[in-house]
Amino acid sequence: MAEIRKANPTARLIQTEDLGRTDATTERRVQADYDNIRRWATWDLLAGRLDRNHPFWERLAGMGFADRLAGFVESPCPPGLIGLNHYLTSDRFLDHRIERYPPTVVGTCPAGRLADVETVRALGSSPGLEEALRETWARYAIPIAITEVHNGCTREEQMRWLDESWVTASRLRQKGIAIEAVTAWSLLGAHDWDSLLTRASGNYESGVFDIRAPAPRETALATMMRAFAQGKRLGHPVLSNGGWWRGHREQHMPIADGCPSARRPLLIAGATGTLGRAFAAACLERGIYHVATSREQMNLCDPTSIERCLDAQRPWAVINCTGWVRVDEAEDNQEACLSINFGGNLALASACACRAIHYSCFSSDLVFDGLAGRPYRESDVPAPLGAYGRSKALADAALLDGRASALVIRTASFFSPFDMHNFAVHLASALRAGRSFPAASDCVTSPTYVPDLAGATLDLVIDNAQGLWHLVNDGAITWAAFAVDLAAALDLPTSQIDGRPASAMGWCAARPAFSAMTSERAQIMPSLASAIERFCREVPSCLESSTDSGCFTL
Repeated sequence: MAEIRKANPTARLIQTEDLGRTDATTERRVQADYDNIRRWATWDLLAGRLDRNHPFWERLAGMGFADRLAGFVESPCPPGLIGLNHYLTSDRFLDHRIERYPPTVVGTCPAGRLADVETVRALGSSPGLEEALRETWARYAIPIAITEVHNGCTREEQMRWLDESWVTASRLRQKGIAIEAVTAWSLLGAHDWDSLLTRASGNYESGVFDIRAPAPRETALATMMRAFAQGKRLGHPVLSNGGWWRGHREQHMPIADGCPSARRPLLIAGATGTLGRAFAAACLERGIYHVATSREQMNLCDPTSIERCLDAQRPWAVINCTGWVRVDEAEDNQEACLSINFGGNLALASACACRAIHYSCFSSDLVFDGLAGRPYRESDVPAPLGAYGRSKALADAALLDGRASALVIRTASFFSPFDMHNFAVHLASALRAGRSFPAASDCVTSPTYVPDLAGATLDLVIDNAQGLWHLVNDGAITWAAFAVDLAAALDLPTSQIDGRPASAMGWCAARPAFSAMTSERAQIMPSLASAIERFCREVPSCLESSTDSGCFTL
C-alpha cells in the first residue's frame, strides 16, 4: 500500500474477511474463546493493534514474529474499508457431545473431540449479520462494506438472504454505522463452492446471473440489485416469508370462502395430479405461500370458473399442472384431449395475461416424430405422431405466438419416488416381487426426475422467465437401458427386465423412436445419474406402501 500510495495518494485498502462468532458448550468454551480472538487478527494486525497487550502477542512472538509485529505497531496500515463477509454458516457452535452429530463435522482441538456446526442449525438462531456489523464498527470505527452476500440455495432463499442483508445494512447505516456498500457474491455464480473446491462435482450455484445459458441470464437477484441501486426495495411475493434460518413454517392455504389473504399466492392448478402434488410439496419445503386447486375449484373448461378463482385468489403466478395424460386413450378421445390440453390451457393463459399474472404450463417430447436422430432442442419444429402430441403442439404454438407471456416447459418421461404410478416405481415393485418387467428397447427418451423438474420450474417462475424451455435430466437412454440402470442402482436383479421392441409393448398410439431432449437456452437440470441416485435413496420407503396395479403411462 505504501508503494501504491506513491502513485495514487487516495488509494484505499479494502481488506475482506469472513466474520462469524463461535459459541460452544462449557466443555469447549476455551476453543470458542480462542476462535473469537482469532477472527479479528487480520484487521488487528493491519491497524497496529496486535501489540504486547494483545492476547496473541506471546503466541506469535514465540514463533519468531516479534520484530514483524512491532513493525506493524509502529507503522500500521489500517484498511480504508473493512470488507465483511458473513454467511448463514459463519457463526459456529462447538459441541463436545460428538455422538449427536455425523462424523463429517467432528474434529479435534486441544481440549478434545468436538463437533463444529452452524449455530443457526444447532441452536435455532445465531448472532447473525447485524451483530457482526455492530461489533466490527465498535471495534474499529472504520467504514464497512458487506462484500459477500450469497446463499447457495433455491432462488427465493437467495433473494431472502440478499434482502435481509440490504435491510440490515440500511437500518444500521441510518443509526450512524458507516456502511458504504452491499455487494452480491458471486455475480456470475460459482462452481463446486458447496465443497469449497475440494471436489470436482460439477455443482453450479447461480448468482445474480446464470452462466449456463449461451449468454449470462439475469435471475431474480438482478432485479433486486437494480432496485437497490435505485434506492428501492423489491416487493416480490416470495419475500413475504422469512428464510429457513427464520424458521418459515407451512405456507399452504386451502381454497376457502371468505376474504382472501393479503399475501398473493402462487396458484397450482391440478391439486391431485403427479405434478400438482410435486409442486405443492416443493412450495412447502421452500416456504412459498401457495394454493392448489382441484377441478371443482377451477374448471379449465369453464371461463367463468377460471375468472372467479383468479379474482378471488389474486395469485402472482399460476402453474398449470392439469392436462390429459393418457397417451393411448387420446387416440379414441381426440376431442376431449384437445379440449383439455389446448382449449383449457389457452383459456387459463388468456385469463392470466389479462390480469398480468405469470403463467406456466407443461408440454411433451411427444410433439416430435423422432426422425432427427439427436436430442431435440427448443428451436426444432414439432411433428407429432399421435393425438396427444398434436394437442400439445397446438397449445405450444398458440402460447408462443407472442401475444401471451407464457412459460412453456417441454418435458418427458416422469419418474419419482413420491408417485406410485410411474415407470421407475413399478419397475422396483415388480423386481422386488420377482416378476418380469417389460420395457421398450428401441425408444430413446430423456427420463425426468419430478422433484428436479419442480425445483427448476419454480426458479424460472420466480425469475419471470418466459418462452419455451426444455427441462429434462441430462441424458438420452432407451426405456430398457433406463430400467437396467435403475435396477442396478437399487441392487435388484436385472435379469427380470424384458427388453422388447416398441411394437411388442401393446401401445395404441405411436411413439417416436428417439424423443430425447436437450436445451439450447440452458441445461439447468441435474444429470440423469444424479437423479437416479437420489431416487434410490427415497424409493425404499415408498415401496412399502405401494399398491402396484401395473398401470402407468409412457
